[in-house]
Amino acid sequence: MSVTKDDVNEMSAYEAAIRLVDGAVLQPSGSGDPVYQALVLRYNDDLQMQSCVAEVARAKDIRILSCEPPYGLLYVAEKDCRFALTLSKIPRWSSAPPVVRAAVGVGIPFVAASFFPTSDTVEDPANQPPPRSALEVTQLFVDACRTLGPKAPEDDEQVAEELWRGILDLPEVTPDGSDRKRVRRLETVEDVITFAIGLMVEWGYLKYMSAEDKRVYPTRKLQAAMRESIVPHFYNVARTYAQTAQESRP
Repeated sequence: MSVTKDDVNEMSAYEAAIRLVDGAVLQPSGSGDPVYQALVLRYNDDLQMQSCVAEVARAKDIRILSCEPPYGLLYVAEKDCRFALTLSKIPRWSSAPPVVRAAVGVGIPFVAASFFPTSDTVEDPANQPPPRSALEVTQLFVDACRTLGPKAPEDDEQVAEELWRGILDLPEVTPDGSDRKRVRRLETVEDVITFAIGLMVEWGYLKYMSAEDKRVYPTRKLQAAMRESIVPHFYNVARTYAQTAQESRP
């Protein structure tokens, strides 16, 4: 039997907690569902449900950041969590050359930073960045690679130099005549950014404007994750595969 929003207050606190956490974890883009929103509202008024949510979250190895309408439950995955965002399970990434894997690793936080470039913009709940296209972010990313490489921290200077040079050695954009509908290898910087954006949509950090308009805008979950996990996690991914690329050079 399907559940309606009117059923939410009749559930036990534990059942409501499981539904809320599962809704956030398994359907990260589905915060507009009326049942889910009813669960969010109950969470804010029900101390017993809050305690149950904390228990369920611990069992799933996730940490709750906040829970408020209309954004829903925001969380980050703890280390080694089975819900952690794992690039290695994605064939298009795991089969790519090291420099491309590193580019994706640094491209994900860059996409985030293109919407929230300063700590003030991350912390401001009223900030609503305009949507961006993959091509627009690609051009910003290439410009950043040209200018930020020489400013890398001293202990990472050689690795960073290899990474920026490797990214700039890739063709910048995908040729207009290419078949964008087929599954492509990651061969251009635009491919890398488009791939990163697609993952971030799947993970609930970004949303497309519409089925036809593939510009994206950030969700509240992205703001929360930028403070907690996105930048250090994917920077470490980038650093690892930049080192691999450097070691594989003749």
